[in-house]
Amino acid sequence: MQRCKECYEPFLYKELFLSGLTGYKPISCVKCNKKHTVTLSSRISSSLLIVAFPMSLSMYLLKDLIQINPVVIYLCIVIPTLFILPFVLRYKLEQNHKRG
Repeated sequence: MQRCKECYEPFLYKELFLSGLTGYKPISCVKCNKKHTVTLSSRISSSLLIVAFPMSLSMYLLKDLIQINPVVIYLCIVIPTLFILPFVLRYKLEQNHKRG
């Protein structure tokens, strides 16, 4: 599970899960109040995990094996995948871009 990069306090599963579902919303540490954002590589890999992989699996591979609507197959793959998302997403300390 992810931890704060500043004080090493572990984030709650619920915080990480909701961050992934709400468009990678930044999360704050409850102990030191530092903000953490999702890394770009995590956004890409989670998009592939949630969209590309299940869609290709349901549309091309399982369509002929299972005689069910591909959308149903897609949802049956995506819903459990969403619960794995907090373990896939990686966070970094948010950078404050102040210009002087």
